[in-house]
Amino acid sequence: MKISLTNVRGFEGAHEFTIRPITILIGENSSGKTTLLAAISAALNSDFPTTENLFNRAPFELGSFDTIATYRGGKYGRATSFSVGWKSDDPKSPRSIEATFKNHNGAPRLDSVVIKRGQNELRGRAVSDEFEFEFELILGAPRKGKLKSLTTSEAKVVKFKTSSKNTKTFRLQDVFRYYLEGLDRKAISSKDSEYAEIFEELHHMTLGYALARPHATALAPLRTRPRRTYDELNEEFKPEGDHIPLVIARLLAAKQRDTTGKELDALMRFGAASGLFEKIDVKRMGRQPSDPFQVRVKMKGPDANLIDVGYGVSQSLPIVIDSIVAPNNEILLVQQPEVHLHPKAQAALGSFFAELVSTTSKQFIIETHSDYLIDRVRIAVADGTISAKKVQLLYLDREGLDIKVYALDLDDLGNITNAPPNYRSFFLHEEINLMSRGV
Repeated sequence: MKISLTNVRGFEGAHEFTIRPITILIGENSSGKTTLLAAISAALNSDFPTTENLFNRAPFELGSFDTIATYRGGKYGRATSFSVGWKSDDPKSPRSIEATFKNHNGAPRLDSVVIKRGQNELRGRAVSDEFEFEFELILGAPRKGKLKSLTTSEAKVVKFKTSSKNTKTFRLQDVFRYYLEGLDRKAISSKDSEYAEIFEELHHMTLGYALARPHATALAPLRTRPRRTYDELNEEFKPEGDHIPLVIARLLAAKQRDTTGKELDALMRFGAASGLFEKIDVKRMGRQPSDPFQVRVKMKGPDANLIDVGYGVSQSLPIVIDSIVAPNNEILLVQQPEVHLHPKAQAALGSFFAELVSTTSKQFIIETHSDYLIDRVRIAVADGTISAKKVQLLYLDREGLDIKVYALDLDDLGNITNAPPNYRSFFLHEEINLMSRGV
């Protein structure tokens, strides 16, 4: 899969990034890593494209149109629009979508969208302030039935206009659903193969897109502080990990009923490898499932309440557990998983991500400053746990007002084969200074 950005903050002009099962974003502070993650989160949101502001959904907050669109000052000024999208190069069903946003009362607002499936395109643009969109379906190859007889050269253009029933906000797939219902009725009543052909292609490009699109879940860089006692019954996902104690309680209850315990096994393997804990358990404060409970952590010696052990345990649990319970094919966006972790635990996270990718179809896009995590992924490549083709390092380097992105590849021994001269230059200079001290 590839992610595309155009005129988003420091990403001036058009940019395209390859995303692999493990994609690691590397770079100094303010080099654009969080901006890139936020754009990916918006493009892979289940509502995309929508008139809602996806760029300010937790855990991201890119702000207003003026803080998102590229600004250069002087005669260049600010970009009048910005775009985000994704593309799948699957040879069986290549498809892509790109949405463009413009300024509307200070907020970014959906202005146009282009959806492609094979040789066919669906182009839409806003034509009023009432969320009215005008579309062109471009059929890029000769079609069967009446469409073939109507084809002049190699393309057939079908135009239509539609709008939302909700004047405040809408998702394009909802609009398409209303339109397709009417088109389907017309096709049935007329028994016209042209309508049937258009309906079939529109269905694939709109509602079919909604089913086939990749989906991402974003985890916050700072997780919720632990509590001494938990009494909530809501397991709804929160980027900061508020739901994790409830998930732990559910997993433990399932294992006690002699159902699968694979998730807990993976959690305990990480605990042992990281040195953070030997066991995680739940202590009920009553006999009923709805009674309050405590999360207990077993280390060396007696177990203790989660709030009474090192902060690294509570900060790592949301990342590890959400990664374990995420459905296959999910893309997890992870910000600074190494926060509050000792280098040994940081390295264990690298092995943890590599193991999950090698045994499931989950994917990770990880923003990190941890060499230990990166090096452990490289070691996983060298020992054959994961293929080098499944790992992508994106090194972001700010050069003045612009951000340049270098795609770094690994060989089968985990070596970086194409690092630019400025990659890790700070660490090299520090090491030279250390070795030359007192000389």
